[in-house]
Amino acid sequence: IDDDATIRYLINEFVEMAGYYPIVAASAEEAIALLEKQRFDVAISDIMLPGMDGLELTALIKKNYDTDVIVITGYSGEYSYEEAVDRGASDFVFKPVRFEELLLRLRRVLKERQMKKELHRLAITDGLTKLCNSRHFYKQLKIETERSARYGHPLSLLMLDIDYFKNYNDTYGHLEGDKVLSAMGRVIRGCLRTMDSAYRYGGEEFTVILPETDSQEAEVVADRIRKVIEKEIFEPKENLTAGITVSIGITEHKAKEELPTLIKRADKAMYESKQKGRNRITVLTAEKSSESENAGISDSNSEFSVKNVMFGFLTHPTQHQIDQIAAIYQLENWWEPTDTCERVARIISGSHCFMVVTVGDEIIGMGRSISDRANDAYIQDVALKKEYRGQGFGTKLVSAIVQRLETDGLKWIGLIAEKNSRNFYTPLGFRNMKKAVPMVKMIV
Repeated sequence: IDDDATIRYLINEFVEMAGYYPIVAASAEEAIALLEKQRFDVAISDIMLPGMDGLELTALIKKNYDTDVIVITGYSGEYSYEEAVDRGASDFVFKPVRFEELLLRLRRVLKERQMKKELHRLAITDGLTKLCNSRHFYKQLKIETERSARYGHPLSLLMLDIDYFKNYNDTYGHLEGDKVLSAMGRVIRGCLRTMDSAYRYGGEEFTVILPETDSQEAEVVADRIRKVIEKEIFEPKENLTAGITVSIGITEHKAKEELPTLIKRADKAMYESKQKGRNRITVLTAEKSSESENAGISDSNSEFSVKNVMFGFLTHPTQHQIDQIAAIYQLENWWEPTDTCERVARIISGSHCFMVVTVGDEIIGMGRSISDRANDAYIQDVALKKEYRGQGFGTKLVSAIVQRLETDGLKWIGLIAEKNSRNFYTPLGFRNMKKAVPMVKMIV
């Protein structure tokens, strides 16, 4: 940027010969017009310009554009290096310009710029999933909602949570859990457009910002993610495969609403997907959210808000899932052997199938616990029956299991656990494999 045509020509030729792609401007105003149209890494500007001078231009560029500035001056006494740097200049060159010096300074500025970009990328990126982190999410959501309001374009927000991830971690270990998180990041990235952005919101929870996308279009994106995730196959142990699913909530930004309100609504939509049985998508508009709040609907009153609901039956049943069915089967068969399969099958339908999983894991957990201490010290765990009854499940099987656990059922499970070296669920699962597999297949 120089009002002297000869200097413009010479610097342009030299920079081009060095392998860069320069564009020239004769004034600050002309330079600003170019900056509005395209992005530049570095601006090399003379201080003495007609109209707006080079220092004013430097301050304006640093304020409004992602561009570094190298200033050039032939008046060493009038402008100081310190003043140029204070205005935002990355470097300072005196006339007459030595092209070798200019090239060295240009390379240094570009190298520092690249390093800053890399540091910024590392600061906003989650190392495991390679998605942006939650800190950057809030900043970017603010930018996108403001842009949406300015241009009148829709904006949608997805909130995603891996189903039963805690139990996957507990069963297979955190290293295997990390593989799931990494795959989740890869799948989400592969399902988005360039203009979309995805974030690891925390733990196993993710969020996606979809600019210029209404809730119906967002549902298409969400379903694409859900289906791809559902097809992923993991091998947490040798000769053992497992799968995961995700619950997704969608909401669309409403004009002038606060960001916490938008995020809370997306989270609520995701939670509703959990309540409805997981591995599904829920769209929640601002109007629907307001109606549910006015109606006094409480998530905590839902039949599905069971403490630590265990593994769901995924596309690829795992050994642990088979063990859960086997645990219930064994207890039922021990208590009342007649017609067991039919009675188990009656409650394995729709949203109630997860109860089998929950109760199966509770039996397994109780068996392990009781084997570690005396039966008379186990009275505190019997209180679980109140929790089950309080949820209003209304199934004979659950009530019967809880009743039997109050009496000699606990002792029976404890004896089995001790007999099998306190590794209750694996021996039980293998022993009942032939009986359990048909039920698992029926569920899937």
